[in-house]
Amino acid sequence: MELGQDIWLFDGTTLDLAGFKYPTRMAVIRLENGELVVWSPIEASDALLETVGSLGKVAHFIAPNAYHHLFLREWIRAFPAAKLYAPASFSKRHLNVYVDEVLENFDFNGEILMFCYPTVHWDEAVIYHAKSRTMIFADVLQCLPRSNFDGWRRWVAILNLITGELPAVPRKTRFFTERKKARKTVKAMLALPTENVVIAHGSCVFGQGKDVLVKAFEWLSPSAG
Repeated sequence: MELGQDIWLFDGTTLDLAGFKYPTRMAVIRLENGELVVWSPIEASDALLETVGSLGKVAHFIAPNAYHHLFLREWIRAFPAAKLYAPASFSKRHLNVYVDEVLENFDFNGEILMFCYPTVHWDEAVIYHAKSRTMIFADVLQCLPRSNFDGWRRWVAILNLITGELPAVPRKTRFFTERKKARKTVKAMLALPTENVVIAHGSCVFGQGKDVLVKAFEWLSPSAG
């Protein structure tokens, strides 16, 4: 799916994690110099690799957090000259994967901005594509249909706040969020003119993205506790 000028979304396979079904999605962004940034690579196929390669030079991979690593190696094998960018916590979990740049220290010349969302156990690099006014989340926001879960798993998903009509921060993530740091991050995100909210797992929002973000992070305001 071509979301806007120089940004594309690709839906991947659905992961079955102990009976919990999570669809996957990646984003591809073309920089002004023609290089491509591949965010959260999904399962590769020859057709997908060819399609992405036709858009420009694959030069950068982004692993947004320590849990979005499953398909990285096959993309690195296909495009060995590309650099890998990841949050600091990624290297601690994946000692055998070489990270070229820590995301907190890199902003792609202002074309893509980085925001570190902190929790006690991991951090996620939320990215913003300035040209399309798109904010992109991996696991911090989720929005999945209840039909993805059966039996007791459906109740777990509902209680975890991931089956609403709009993307929301899972209850589990809220519990582990470092709130003081996260408030600064969210304040910076909300200062941007966001139109689209893209997430790795579930339904994205196209248009009125800032309103969606304000609602999604209401729980984080000091008055909310």
